[in-house]
Amino acid sequence: MEKQKAKELCESLMEKHKLGKKWRFDWMYAKRTYGACDKRLKTIYLSKRFVECNNEDEVRNTILHEIAHARCRSRKSAHNKYWREWCVKLGARPVRINSTANMPE
Repeated sequence: MEKQKAKELCESLMEKHKLGKKWRFDWMYAKRTYGACDKRLKTIYLSKRFVECNNEDEVRNTILHEIAHARCRSRKSAHNKYWREWCVKLGARPVRINSTANMPE
């Protein structure tokens, strides 16, 4: 997926799922992590390398996975039942490890 389209998708999903104006999007350069949610900095990250070698469906699922973390009230939501409930509400696969996405080299 193109990086600009992934950024736009993330920002629109963050707005749609009511993260508020305080939350923002940023890039990371990870090879083994597709995305991350930093509640302290109110930031959702996507790996540039992950985005470049995956399609929109995989990127969307990762974004929704991270939004589910953001929506959990607990500071450390991990991958518990509350996080899984949010995944289902948002339309993400409620699994910790994505086994269908391509890993960057």
